[in-house]
Amino acid sequence: MNGPSDKILWHETPVFATNGTVFPLDFGQVLQIASSRLFCVSLFTYLVALSIAQSEIYSVSVGLHIRLIYMLVNGVLTVTIWLALLGLLSWVLSILFRTLPIPTMLLHLLTMSIMVGINRWVFGQVFGAPYDPNVTFFVIEMLRYSALILAFEFLVVVFLLPRFDWIMAITTNKDGSIPIAPTVLMASGLEIPTRKIRHLKSVEHYVEITTDDGTQMVRAALRDLIDQLDGLDGAQPHRSHWVTYGAVVQIAKENGSIVLELNDGTVIPVSRGRRKEIQAWFDRPG
Repeated sequence: MNGPSDKILWHETPVFATNGTVFPLDFGQVLQIASSRLFCVSLFTYLVALSIAQSEIYSVSVGLHIRLIYMLVNGVLTVTIWLALLGLLSWVLSILFRTLPIPTMLLHLLTMSIMVGINRWVFGQVFGAPYDPNVTFFVIEMLRYSALILAFEFLVVVFLLPRFDWIMAITTNKDGSIPIAPTVLMASGLEIPTRKIRHLKSVEHYVEITTDDGTQMVRAALRDLIDQLDGLDGAQPHRSHWVTYGAVVQIAKENGSIVLELNDGTVIPVSRGRRKEIQAWFDRPG
């Protein structure tokens, strides 16, 4: 089980995939995916396929082994630059205290702009080909390689990410807008900042709301309040409880039952049918 020291706090930077799906991940979780064996094997296989399909590099015919080395080096460098750009944008957003989805297409274009420049210079040094500053050629190459990285993104989103059971996906609204996490919970005439909420507990016709400032009772249905909190990083371990991820210290056993221990000492029961879901939610990287 994870303890409090296992939680590394990263600024959440939702990644907006090209297919319209938003993945509410932080930078640490993206690094976890990129360093996984599944991702590395998938990337290697994709690069080998490109090496076989492409007989030339910048109009120069080279052997398969050269193409393979070229693709592998480019693949590793591309992923590194992509992650560096994501980390930089995540850091900037954390300074601005903003949580905005970052389009993967933007990262693709920025990454491939850098990669095309590097490739042209390195290829010229190795094969003696003059560097071509033609802007049209640069744009065409950037778009071509962006299409290749976009194809790999499709494979990752459709086939790879579903293998990580701790990843949640948010589909954009019908008008194309992105669901925004609420900042205020409305309950019995009160406006409670969602960033302060730790725990909700249903007590007959009331809900006990625990925040950083204390506890208060409001007359409401737990389901109605949970619906308002859609988009926040929380879970419902039991029909009478809802809790935020940051409030949970660990999952433990108590009298043969699974419970959540919160940072204020509260113990919350976990329903038998929700144990696997809650375990995956809590144990996810980051």
